Amino acid sequence: MAKKHYVLKSIWHCLGIEALYKVFPDACIVYPHRNMAEVVPSACSMNILTTNAWGSPDEKYGQRIVRELREYSSKVMGFMKKFDHNPKERNPVYTVDYKELVNDPMGVVHKIYGNFHLELSKASERNMLKYLTNNPINKHGKHRYSLEEYGLSKRDIEEEFKEYTDYMMSKISHQR
Repeated sequence: MAKKHYVLKSIWHCLGIEALYKVFPDACIVYPHRNMAEVVPSACSMNILTTNAWGSPDEKYGQRIVRELREYSSKVMGFMKKFDHNPKERNPVYTVDYKELVNDPMGVVHKIYGNFHLELSKASERNMLKYLTNNPINKHGKHRYSLEEYGLSKRDIEEEFKEYTDYMMSKISHQR
């Protein structure tokens, strides 16, 4: 029977990462790290799009999203740190630089498969390439947002997530 792959793309899934790993102890977890100054306004905007029926956000909205994301990022970082002293082949988490993923998706896919000692079939690779060809970045338009529209600044976000960002960039640099 073929193995199934589950893709949990949202940062909100981070809240259940411990439970996920408990249920699937042989899981191979790929964690894309994106600059938090890009993540925060994106999360603010996406939340508004999905909850605007409840009314417009107030002036504290951006700060509430920052608190939530700090909780999620701390949870993920805590989970990952449990495996920091494991040899590479026994670490279930592979951290990906989001920019690299966007710029060279197939190169990143090959690194992921190599890291977990998985075979990437020719058919799967063809399907991935076909998907990339048929779904270029911004195919449906660019989602525009900014920190400032939520009362936030890049400097504040960089300070708020410094420990998390430093940790993730260290993970990425050690995997290269």
